[in-house]
Amino acid sequence: MKYDDASWHLEGLWPDSLPEIQASVMPGMFFVWAVLHDLASEEHIKQSRHLEKLKAREIPPAEYFELENDGVLSDQDLNEEGNAFALAYYEGEDGGEKFLTDYLTIFGDHEDSPYHVPNTWEAYDQYSPIVDKRYQEWKK
Repeated sequence: MKYDDASWHLEGLWPDSLPEIQASVMPGMFFVWAVLHDLASEEHIKQSRHLEKLKAREIPPAEYFELENDGVLSDQDLNEEGNAFALAYYEGEDGGEKFLTDYLTIFGDHEDSPYHVPNTWEAYDQYSPIVDKRYQEWKK
């Protein structure tokens, strides 16, 4: 199952002035959060060539997502608990897409579009606490 794909974001209303790596910022933020919270699959952890750089914050979230996942987030990338949470968070247990709603709440006022959110750890640090909260709510 595919949860997100950077190529989906490049379709339609994509701002021509942005580099394509920006399409990986939104899904990359979630995936990096999952990796850093031990929700990545064993296979991903074993095959990751940049995990130590990620943990040391030497590589930005979207770049990690592109290098390790080719911009695609699927059920193969997450462990059992990670998939259960991703499904609930992306698809919404009650029909609401909490992932997109949270992302737009945090970054919706950012410059021209949510795609303009910088591929930085500072942006990730804005995003991470709300996912932490959603994850704790989901676990209850």
